[in-house]
Amino acid sequence: MIKRIISIISSLLFSIIFFDASSTIVESSNVIDIFRPALGIEETMQEANKELDLLFKRDYFFYRFYDSETNTYVEIDANEDIWQEYGIFSTKSPSGKYKFINELQAYQDIPNNQWEFIGFNIMPEPVPNPYYTPDSVPKTQIMGRWKWVQKPEEVYKDGNALTGYLSKSYKDALTPTDRDELANQIIAALKVKYGPLFDEDMAKAEGTDVWLGRAGIIIPPTKVSRGVVRLWHSNGDWYTSITLNPLYHFVPDFKILYDGMDHTDDVVLAEDIPIPISLLNTTDIGKEEVTESLRWLVNGSLHHEDTTPYDHLSIKTAGLELQIEAATTITLEVKVQGNPEIRRVEHHITPVVEDITLPGDMSVLPGTGDLVIGSVARGKEVFDVTQGIPTGEALYAHLSGDSYRAGYTPKTVEGTKTFVATISGSYEEEDGTETSFSRSINVSRSYSYQDIDNYYLYTIDKAHIYNYALKDEKITLYPKNYQVTTSHSPGVILKHPTNRSASVGKVTKGYNFMGKAQSMIDHYVTKDGQITINAKTITVPDPLPPAPKTKPETLYATGQIILSTLANKKDQPSRAELVYQLSYDINSAKPQTHITHISGNPVTVHTPVVCYPTITTQLQDVLTLRPQRNKTQLILGEAFTLSYPATGQHLNIPGYGNRSYEKTTANKQVRFSFDVYTGADDSGTFIPAGIWHDVKLNTNTEATYYLPSHNRETTTGQVQFRSLPINLPSLLAPHNFAYNKDIEAYKAVAEIPVELSGKISNFTITGITDPAWVDHFKQANSTFRAADLPVMTGKNNQQGMADQAVKLGYKIRFSLETNGDMTGNDDILLITPSYNHIDENGTRQPVDLYYETSQGFIKLGSDQDTMTNTMVLNDPARKIQEETIQNTVKVLSAQKRNNGFTEADYLKIFTGQYQKDLAYKDKLLLTEAQKLYIGTSSQSPKELPHTLILEARQKWYGEFYLPSQTVVVPKGLNLSTYTRLKIGEAPFIIKGYIAVNFDIKGYHNIKSLKDLETLEAYNTYKTTDLGNTWEKEGYKTKGAGISLMEGDVVFYHVDRRASGHYR
Repeated sequence: MIKRIISIISSLLFSIIFFDASSTIVESSNVIDIFRPALGIEETMQEANKELDLLFKRDYFFYRFYDSETNTYVEIDANEDIWQEYGIFSTKSPSGKYKFINELQAYQDIPNNQWEFIGFNIMPEPVPNPYYTPDSVPKTQIMGRWKWVQKPEEVYKDGNALTGYLSKSYKDALTPTDRDELANQIIAALKVKYGPLFDEDMAKAEGTDVWLGRAGIIIPPTKVSRGVVRLWHSNGDWYTSITLNPLYHFVPDFKILYDGMDHTDDVVLAEDIPIPISLLNTTDIGKEEVTESLRWLVNGSLHHEDTTPYDHLSIKTAGLELQIEAATTITLEVKVQGNPEIRRVEHHITPVVEDITLPGDMSVLPGTGDLVIGSVARGKEVFDVTQGIPTGEALYAHLSGDSYRAGYTPKTVEGTKTFVATISGSYEEEDGTETSFSRSINVSRSYSYQDIDNYYLYTIDKAHIYNYALKDEKITLYPKNYQVTTSHSPGVILKHPTNRSASVGKVTKGYNFMGKAQSMIDHYVTKDGQITINAKTITVPDPLPPAPKTKPETLYATGQIILSTLANKKDQPSRAELVYQLSYDINSAKPQTHITHISGNPVTVHTPVVCYPTITTQLQDVLTLRPQRNKTQLILGEAFTLSYPATGQHLNIPGYGNRSYEKTTANKQVRFSFDVYTGADDSGTFIPAGIWHDVKLNTNTEATYYLPSHNRETTTGQVQFRSLPINLPSLLAPHNFAYNKDIEAYKAVAEIPVELSGKISNFTITGITDPAWVDHFKQANSTFRAADLPVMTGKNNQQGMADQAVKLGYKIRFSLETNGDMTGNDDILLITPSYNHIDENGTRQPVDLYYETSQGFIKLGSDQDTMTNTMVLNDPARKIQEETIQNTVKVLSAQKRNNGFTEADYLKIFTGQYQKDLAYKDKLLLTEAQKLYIGTSSQSPKELPHTLILEARQKWYGEFYLPSQTVVVPKGLNLSTYTRLKIGEAPFIIKGYIAVNFDIKGYHNIKSLKDLETLEAYNTYKTTDLGNTWEKEGYKTKGAGISLMEGDVVFYHVDRRASGHYR
């Protein structure tokens, strides 16, 4: 089978196509894969540059530059991630939009999140991503309804040519053969991409020149590297882009002929071995290609090397003649001049010898037997090998056959011999006298017995057992505890007749002399021949009894380990050659060896892996208000745990099922559509988005990753998993989801959709202007975080500050942090205060707050409320570090907001003493004017711009106070119904504390204050049923005997004020 290299981009197959002399495209019978040479990125770039240098006679069309100091060419740094994912040379990083592509499920190992452009070519022009929607989504019939731009290098849109001058120069420099091949590749790639929406026949009829005229070359393909072509619709607004194979395709192949017939990958029946075979070379190479070498390997060893420079015609004559006597694997390696790659193809042939039986044999029945290949041991099978057995497991082989092969030919031995009987005596004459006589009479005697004309007996010498799953696909067994004995005795005459004489005395006339002679001569006594096998004797011509089968242990072997790297294959046939040796022979003329062919059960090699990962969702901590609850939730700036066991359900067949597959799993890998670090924080190894990496488990099944804040929040995140078996032939091998149920699928994969969201956290009171608290905040570690809040009597008192809440009229300074996408100038935080009165018993009740003016009492937050709440961001009391401001300036400059601001302008804004009003109705509105960027990392991966890390976390600053003239009434009380109001009297509450509670929410896309009335908040500090940052940060709702509410940040005295007006 031809060993091909499959491109990462797709596993789809398509036909090689080429042009005839009339330049009309026709189709060949060969099938190829989308292809990328098996070279590393640096070697490929060097070879491609050499080719393009010869093609253009210029330096600047590909990826290198001339270094004047060393007087050499130097290859530039192409984006290796893009090379690995797409097989394309491009520079810089992907750009444009980045989104989830639903249609990519047909493409193997391509993440559904795709960039619009995958870098730049050397011009530089952006390289379009053929897998980005809408480019990747066929909507219309491409041929017949499309009007194509012809010569996109000469058609302009918005003042720019649709394709740069590289395109025309490249096409003009190609040889006629390469022009044909380029057109081939364009049509083939469009057919793969659009399927039935692309009329291939119409395209072929248009010819080379038409298609090359349409092609805008973005990245030129070479004989070792892939290219990118863009074709424009005539309106100049819509295009389709395709990736092309290298312009270098040859397919090595050959046929194995025996007796003039094709027996490639076949078993042939021969009368005798060795047999002669012919190797017919059918390799296809390009019309302008010439071979550098052909190497023929027999069973892995070099047999013949041919360095004759063959062209595409003469290579058909470069065959070979061989003699073989056993199963033989033949490999052809072909190398073409001017290219470093060697391609290989492998075929096999197995000769077997027919049984030979002589006419007239009194043989046993034709040889029979039974071959079983099973798992582990006979009677202890774990797997049903006919359904599947993993590599690395043990097989047993048991061959049961005739314990001997024997036969004989009987013959009849017969003859006749004459013997003489001499009779003597006397008789009386008529005259009464006696006369003596002696008379000899001839008597014939015949004999007949059965004898052995020829006899043979074969005993077992060894057995060859063949199956794909066995080491070297063959094992040889020698019989154990085995013996066959035999003997024969020929037919014989036990007793021969002899001449006899007898005196009969005086006889009378008419005496029966013949009768007497017959009785005198004995008959022959004979014994038929006999054959004895294993103490059992038969007499000729009786048939030989059937040979008993071999004992169970005679031809039996265990511990046959399947090579762990053996490829999966289904229903691989088993066969055995039971080799008998002629061990007893009488005139048989039989060959010394006899082979009985026995077939056995098939074996399916299927190495199982499972993929049942889970990610521990952080839904319970999510702070977004509309999370997609059906997706796993992950929070930026926090660690998460994934579980990736090697246990799970596989095929419901013996030995598989629901169990651990650790033994057959070589590796477990994960790929995130976002950046992560290994471990619980950002001190671990940085794993960029889209990169497969080995999962390092910190327990048997779990691994911890940290999700850095610089990732973008998204609802379309993906985590992809793949379990790789110990026999994985290539990372490009097919896969199944959950478990590799199909024999051709090696990998088991899974995808977990995730949503990434940011958070609001670290609410901290950093200062209080109340003189009673000033000294406190001069101390180190004096801020109040969630676990310390609220600022109130009895909870966070410091020495010398007994019974100190905060007096009315004084401000609290606070900060809080966000991460993720709160980076735009239209992202804001909205804080809604609410108020409760706490009396001396700790009883809590909602209240409204008013303040007194010359016009009367004004309710806080009403339409009449004109109180401002100004703050200066760079107030010295806030102790903002200069580095923080400098980092913020860098981030804003890198964001390229097109507002005309320079870094100096930004620096002036953030270092100035500008007052900003935070008041919005009854709320606090924190905007970009109160935001600085504070992202940090314990390391700076080269893949990440430093400003991206800085931008990832944001710190917001705010201030809040209640006016000194604040008064408190029960919530909902309408003061307008009172004709006379006096501070210190009903309905005013005059004792206790005002508990200020903050409800904090984040918003996106606030272009104007009106948007706050129509747009929903994006996230919050505390959700109703999910995340609660107060609780997570250790907020205690019990303090000083008062029942607190999460979000209570400060207690104000009802009766203590910054002014003395109401004492």
